[in-house]
Amino acid sequence: MKNKSIDEKIKVLRKTIDGIDESILDLINQRLLFGKNIGEIKKKSGSEILDIAREKEILDRLAKKNSGPLSNDVIFHVFKIIMAASRDIQTEYPVYESMNNHIDGLGCLDYSRQFFDEKSTFDIFGVMGNPVVHSLSPFMHNFAFNFFSLNSVYTRFEPLNLKYAVSGIRELGIKGVSVTIPYKESIIKYLDTVSESAEKIGAVNTIVNRNGFLEGHNTDWKGFVRALEKHTKIKDKNILLIGAGGAARGIAYGINIKEGQLFITNRTDEKGRVLAKEFSGEFVNIHELGKLEPEIIVNATSVGMYPYTEVSPVDESVFKSGGLAFDIVYNPVETRFLQLAKKKGFKTVSGISMFVYQGEEQFKIWTGKEFPAQLLKEKIFEKIYNI
Repeated sequence: MKNKSIDEKIKVLRKTIDGIDESILDLINQRLLFGKNIGEIKKKSGSEILDIAREKEILDRLAKKNSGPLSNDVIFHVFKIIMAASRDIQTEYPVYESMNNHIDGLGCLDYSRQFFDEKSTFDIFGVMGNPVVHSLSPFMHNFAFNFFSLNSVYTRFEPLNLKYAVSGIRELGIKGVSVTIPYKESIIKYLDTVSESAEKIGAVNTIVNRNGFLEGHNTDWKGFVRALEKHTKIKDKNILLIGAGGAARGIAYGINIKEGQLFITNRTDEKGRVLAKEFSGEFVNIHELGKLEPEIIVNATSVGMYPYTEVSPVDESVFKSGGLAFDIVYNPVETRFLQLAKKKGFKTVSGISMFVYQGEEQFKIWTGKEFPAQLLKEKIFEKIYNI
């Protein structure tokens, strides 16, 4: 009788829990639908889907509201997954991709496990940014690790607290990290040293961990120069650079080093003017680009990147007859920006070459080896087009 009574009590409690679970599921789906509506508004206004400040605000508010027994760490984990799912719906990505990125912690291991015995130890590398769920850096570097039979794996990290994330690199012994949007500039203050070029650029896209001592480097500028000079010289060319973020800083540095004539335009004038002044360039308001006749136009923004492939950072009036257009975006291979340029007779260069060349420089810093750049460009092209 006693056991039956206990079973009945458990059954009643579980039925209550089932009802709560269904209510939670309904509320999560309602939340995602509201998020989808916000995403549609952002898409029409050209706003970024990711809003780190908003996500941090949510997590901080929930931590203050939490009365237990759930710990704040668990709350952060659960809601980061929910927010990742919300971003996926807003960008029309399959939900499982960001979900896996948060749940697995090493979201690319499924791809990488084919390269080594699961029982063996391995060195960990990764890309750090937010969002990075669709970055092809893991594909590229894991391919290179496999090519050289290195017992290493490259994954993704999406931190909300950069300071703690950098501490994690040290404490976990992560050997190297690629840094991308939005952390290329803000990460510098947490590193032990930066290379001379990274210091001048004011942005880091590569970290190497030497027994807990973190070095920052910038390979963006080398990747850009190498990719562009495959098609034309830079010296004395009038070059219009669109953007003033971390990637743009590296490109501006490369143009300056190679003695190109730099013109910069940016969505916000102040940031563009500062960058132009730093690298001996001239700032041009985006509404006054018609007065320029640039020989080379470089898009150093993420505008036009998948899935927002129908937009360009500038309209076709910017492209005068002839010239060269260079886009740092590599997915899609031919962006709307490049399509408009080609229509006006411009030669076009996709972001794949810069992406691979800067990655090759990273790989060299981490391993001392030069990976097969041409083969990787072909593999990345195949990956993008699912060939």
